[in-house]
Amino acid sequence: MKSPKKKFKLTPGQQKAVDIRDANVLVAAAAGSGKTKVLVDRIMGKVTDVTNPVNVDEFLVVTFTNAAAAQMRDKIREKLAEALEEDPSSEHLSLQQLLVNRADICTIDSFCLKLVRENFNMLDIDSSFTIGDPGMMEMVKAEIMDRLFERLYDEGNEDFKLLVDIFGSKNQEEELKKAVINIYYKASSYPIPTVWLDNARESLNVVDEKDIDKLPWVKYYIKVAKAELKGVKN
Repeated sequence: MKSPKKKFKLTPGQQKAVDIRDANVLVAAAAGSGKTKVLVDRIMGKVTDVTNPVNVDEFLVVTFTNAAAAQMRDKIREKLAEALEEDPSSEHLSLQQLLVNRADICTIDSFCLKLVRENFNMLDIDSSFTIGDPGMMEMVKAEIMDRLFERLYDEGNEDFKLLVDIFGSKNQEEELKKAVINIYYKASSYPIPTVWLDNARESLNVVDEKDIDKLPWVKYYIKVAKAELKGVKN
């Protein structure tokens, strides 16, 4: 005999997030605090709304991983089964059990891929396009980097030469390449990479040399240097 499932009681704040309508809702909480339940209950509240019910495939539910997406879909499917058990004659709920299988509950990557596949003709790309695997993408990045460096060498770009001298010497620019890749990954982790790059570039501008120690990155390195000197002293 199966033991009855322990019901998770929502806090007043969580219940408000479930019930509020006609407004954007931001729920920020620690892992394991019930965010998934809040989202599932909010979706179910809209699906089972007496005056204005919606279909479950009208939602876009984005998760970080495929496992989380599968778990979310299972929870919604489970809630739909419970609701249908309470109201077996509901055609709307019966339909939702079918629609949940095609609902957009997925990672952002999967959703974007779906959009591209469905609209490839409007994007002027081949319908048989594929997504490169991580290993292949690293090879492409390395090839592009090599071509860029070769072009800058051939052009005799003085700024580039100075940069190479700082990190190494001609034909030994691996450290510089690593730095460029690290900056690329750092910028890519932000919603708008170009804004982060512009801000980072701006932080290097010094109007008055007397103010250089006020720059955030300089303060950071001074702090690190002091910590290392203290360690040496001890």
